[in-house]
Amino acid sequence: LQVLTRFLGSSSPILYWFPAHLLQEHEPLLWSTGTDNPKSGKPLVGKSPSSCGKGTSDNPVVRLLLNWRLLTPLSKSILGFFLGYWLLGLMLHCNFFPWT
Repeated sequence: LQVLTRFLGSSSPILYWFPAHLLQEHEPLLWSTGTDNPKSGKPLVGKSPSSCGKGTSDNPVVRLLLNWRLLTPLSKSILGFFLGYWLLGLMLHCNFFPWT
């Protein structure tokens, strides 16, 4: 079972593309600045409203996490799942438990 889950997690980009597609389509913080259309294909290049002048990263994940209160429930659940998975794996790995 561990080998199967490691194989699927590392060699199946669809497991990551689908949540990324949902975030890009339903999260206004990731849309381009000049339009309200998520299908324009252009990612948001500017800084988020709360980071103007603060010198924060242009990383979209950091932008989403810094604006957690403004996120849609779908975005919160996707980010919560991946952050929870990462933290649980980190805690189990550090305590020598199998994780995957």
